[in-house]
Amino acid sequence: MAAETPRSTRWEQVPADLYTMTQLRRLDPPRRLLPGVAARAHALYHGNKYAPLYTLDDSEVRPAATPAQVASARRAGELCYVCRFCTYVDPAPLQRRVCDDCRRVIGAYKMHL
Repeated sequence: MAAETPRSTRWEQVPADLYTMTQLRRLDPPRRLLPGVAARAHALYHGNKYAPLYTLDDSEVRPAATPAQVASARRAGELCYVCRFCTYVDPAPLQRRVCDDCRRVIGAYKMHL
């Protein structure tokens, strides 16, 4: 963090034309930072962290996801319910994509070794 970058210790002190990355993503249409852009200022949050702040000129409109990206995200979301060992489909997301039965078998095998 550069020493000459202005810092705000309260959100009320932040100028209205400065945005965090999260705020830029939530705009309509969503925006993303341009490559290599440095923060214009910083705002203190959680008492000990500084969030970088940017202007709209530092960002561009985020392109829409391609059909392949949408399909890939949907498939990844579906896979979190399928055990990677036995392909059991659980109604709740699986921890590390392993069902309880396979987790017990793996644990017993590790103890055996």
